[in-house]
Amino acid sequence: MNLDGVRLRRSPTQTRSRDKVERALAAAERVLDRDGADALTITAVAAEADLPVGTLHQYLPDREAITAALADLYHARLETALDEVLAADRAGSLDDPVATTVNAMCEVFRATSGVRALRGGQRDEASAEHRQRMTTKVGELLGADGRAAPEAVARTVFVAVDALLRDAFAVHADGDAELIEQTVVLVRGYVVGARRG
Repeated sequence: MNLDGVRLRRSPTQTRSRDKVERALAAAERVLDRDGADALTITAVAAEADLPVGTLHQYLPDREAITAALADLYHARLETALDEVLAADRAGSLDDPVATTVNAMCEVFRATSGVRALRGGQRDEASAEHRQRMTTKVGELLGADGRAAPEAVARTVFVAVDALLRDAFAVHADGDAELIEQTVVLVRGYVVGARRG
């Protein structure tokens, strides 16, 4: 687990401390997935991670801090997934950027159902920065002739895919396959129209 960019009360400098924070965040994800948002407390996370509450409190002092750190991890996973799609596109090994992007995001959604439910529609500075980074990556993927797609097009695609996938994964742990398929169809049609316009 990469803790770079994860909001913590203080940054762990020693390997042992980093391991404890990683263990606590993995435990928080398990508590959230298994027991829901109401069960996400310092005490529950410390017990699940088999750590003293005082140790956890140094890095993640309250529920809001845990929530923010989990959101940062979730954002990092989405960004990494898109980076991998971009790398494949640059290498020329990508036949269908739209479907590949949607599928990569689906994998992150499948792995982080609790975090998605917890974050919902929260708007904070870190989330806004994440949306901007994702918009930039989507713009690169959808661009032509070495130029990125216009920001408005890229932002529309990212926000639409994100919202549709949230709905697709709201009920089904593996996602509603039909809605995922239609998301790809919708984005393909939009991108083709946007390129003509």
